[in-house]
Amino acid sequence: FEVVSTPGLVQQLAEALLEEKELVRPAGVFCLDMLQMEAGLPRVGADIPSGKVTPIRASLSWTLDQSKMRSHLMFGWQKLFFQLAKGPKFRRVGLLLDGPAHAGCRLLSNPHRQPIGEIASTAWSPLL
Repeated sequence: FEVVSTPGLVQQLAEALLEEKELVRPAGVFCLDMLQMEAGLPRVGADIPSGKVTPIRASLSWTLDQSKMRSHLMFGWQKLFFQLAKGPKFRRVGLLLDGPAHAGCRLLSNPHRQPIGEIASTAWSPLL
């Protein structure tokens, strides 16, 4: 689980959780990165630029409230409807690589070697 708390309660919450030594073990941010990657969830600011990518382009259309969109109560509903109908120009996808790669590497088509994308972030996973 990822826990979000107010600053005043974080210390108490951490101490209470760590008292249950058989059930709870602390894990670092790298563990969270691996779990998010394995679940297909992006890291805002790393995998998708904050405020520059719509949920459709980030492959997160399942998070949109359909009733708010139909009622035109969601900010930017016109752009979201357009992208749902036409599809975004770019889309976030996951890749399994046999070799090393790093953020910023361009992906080229085969055999014409035309740029078709860019790697946003990478992480090692024992499961994938």
